[in-house]
Amino acid sequence: MRSRADLRTRPDSPFGLGKPGRVALRFKADLRPLKDYARNELPTDSILRAVIVTEPDELDPEVFLRKVPLWTKLLRRESKTKR
Repeated sequence: MRSRADLRTRPDSPFGLGKPGRVALRFKADLRPLKDYARNELPTDSILRAVIVTEPDELDPEVFLRKVPLWTKLLRRESKTKR
């Protein structure tokens, strides 16, 4: 079994870039469940629904995390207008 240091320094590791101390995960955020939820649960005139459905099926984690605040603001705005 490799140590954590090996995972961080090996270039063939899915967890590292091959440089000591640099860790980057190589995976994508799968938006398909979120897109299905938006299609099935959000109203057809929802801006949030339109935004989420037009996103690609997979995003880099950094990109996904940058989009979450916008989606949250849209959700809050839409929930306030429905009251």
